[in-house]
Amino acid sequence: MKLGLGGAVEKNGNPRIERVAPTAAIPGGEITIHGSGFVSRTQARPLVRFGEAEASLALSSGKRLIARVPDGATGGVVRVTSAEQESQPYPVAIGLQIADNLHPVGNPAVDALGNIYVTFSGSRGQKVPVAIYKIDTNYNVKPFLAEMTNATAITFDRAGQMYVSSRFDGTVYRVAPNGTMSTYAEGMGIATGVDVARLITVARGLERTLDAPLPGRIHTLAPPDIGSVSA
Repeated sequence: MKLGLGGAVEKNGNPRIERVAPTAAIPGGEITIHGSGFVSRTQARPLVRFGEAEASLALSSGKRLIARVPDGATGGVVRVTSAEQESQPYPVAIGLQIADNLHPVGNPAVDALGNIYVTFSGSRGQKVPVAIYKIDTNYNVKPFLAEMTNATAITFDRAGQMYVSSRFDGTVYRVAPNGTMSTYAEGMGIATGVDVARLITVARGLERTLDAPLPGRIHTLAPPDIGSVSA
């Protein structure tokens, strides 16, 4: 056994982590660790830690490990120990749960101040008490918008204006910071739900929405005029 000062495991770079994929995960997810020296001559099973939390291994070989991120993983680094030798720490981002009991059917959206907006969409036609929640930078979850059925996708344009689609009626709404809303476009299609605003490109400054509930149909929105053309 090779020990450093104070009896710590020696960090001599063997085993060696070269890369990890993906570079971010949440507890319960799997990360593949690529490198060398992961299995000792005695074929002892290596030990993987995310922070101080020990991970279980789904696969172990000399150059590749598949580790399941454990609950309680912290520290932002992963290490591999084999035959009492420990790798240098390798950076990895571990997701932190900030909210639960929601029903997003599209990605959350983040405003310029770092607040996160996420939907509770509900089943088709269901009117839920709160359609959109706001999660502030301290991870406090607060109701933001109630008067919308099946809120689906959220985006912001360059000026910080929020747009939200409803898969219930195919409408895209403009939503003010105080939660009041007005209709921005109607008849955008309701075929699959997320197609309407998932393709909103106003966040890129193009001020248009693309939706294809029917083959070859493109809807173009350019305030204050709203039109549609068939391609």
